[in-house]
Amino acid sequence: MSNSPPTPVRIKQLSEDRTLTFEFAKKMLPGDAIAGTPVVVIEPDGDITHSLPQFDGATRVNVRFGGGVEGKNYRISVQVVTQQNEKLELDVDLQVRDGWN
Repeated sequence: MSNSPPTPVRIKQLSEDRTLTFEFAKKMLPGDAIAGTPVVVIEPDGDITHSLPQFDGATRVNVRFGGGVEGKNYRISVQVVTQQNEKLELDVDLQVRDGWN
């Protein structure tokens, strides 16, 4: 049995473009900040599109997602390296559900 918290779930409709925010502050050392370009990994790959990751220069990364396949779930991981050379990752499950409001 794992003691890790459950992966957050986000839902988008097929026609929507949704921006998801990945907040790394709780995982970072005091005074640390994101350095370089965040990496976005989507599993399964190929059906869903995403923008280039945008970050605020400190602790937060925003990525816009579009497309996908109705009824399909996607695991989205955003990976960053910090100024203190920590390698961090946050995950979210994105579900595509038409008719969801």
